[in-house]
Amino acid sequence: MTDKKQAIVLTGPPGSGKSTILERMQDGFSAQPVETGRLLRKAAEEETKLGREVRPYLEEGRLAPTGLVNRVVEQAVRGAAGSLLLFDGYPLYSR
Repeated sequence: MTDKKQAIVLTGPPGSGKSTILERMQDGFSAQPVETGRLLRKAAEEETKLGREVRPYLEEGRLAPTGLVNRVVEQAVRGAAGSLLLFDGYPLYSR
């Protein structure tokens, strides 16, 4: 059996209510939140190769490259419980 997951991606500018919507949906659907900012901060705190790559971007207040964010998110998705993921702040473009 495969571990298929479904995803809902919330997009919008800062302050548009994505986090509020995510919190409400999380309760109503028993869904796992995937918040890129939180994941990046957590990764930067860890003494792993990935964490050491993320840390300079956060310390300097720069946006992490999409490829790096993808790797952090992929790691979280692979370890996520449940089959419904709610994405908040996921990059929709590549650089």
